[in-house]
Amino acid sequence: MDTSDPKISFSDTGHCEYCENFGTSIEPNWHPDARGEAELAALAAKIKKQGEGKDFDCIIGLSGGLDSSYAAYIAKEKMGLRPLLFHVDAGWNTDQAVGNIEKLVDGLGLDLYTEVINWEEMKDLQVAFLRSQIADQDLPQDAAFSPACTNSPASTESSTCSLAAITRPSAAASLKSGAGIRVSTRPCSRIFTNALANARSRLFPWSIS
Repeated sequence: MDTSDPKISFSDTGHCEYCENFGTSIEPNWHPDARGEAELAALAAKIKKQGEGKDFDCIIGLSGGLDSSYAAYIAKEKMGLRPLLFHVDAGWNTDQAVGNIEKLVDGLGLDLYTEVINWEEMKDLQVAFLRSQIADQDLPQDAAFSPACTNSPASTESSTCSLAAITRPSAAASLKSGAGIRVSTRPCSRIFTNALANARSRLFPWSIS
């Protein structure tokens, strides 16, 4: 790293803050060896115990990207868990991400629950954030993801996910209606709708079309 990062800082030894953080916070807790495997096995045993008698013993958020896909693989193949994959489609899914999800579900033989956010409301809020020049443009998606995860039937249901059709045109529509895929297309949750209304009234007084 160099000063192309305007907020970077360096120690007296010439190490950047990122390297310092790795050495002090990450490396001491990172054990890609027998110790790490033992800790992972102990965690898996605890999760399995708590999941006895249930269709799933954990829920894994899946975006279709590298990190969540690898986490799903480790949970199923290395830890022996029975995860329910949970995906929130906020309208920005790429064809590649959808394809990755499809391959992962088929390859690992896992169940997938997808919560589809109301696209018209998402567009409305996203445009408002763009026009207001708010730095963090991910906030509309964050506002949708949290209530989607906590209010979704996927967080409480005990039965194995079944088939459902995707009724809104989007990249997610290419997901095959195959076994183990369930999709909710209900409108945004009340929390997200209220967040949209508050943003409109307090931050963005103009009308957005």
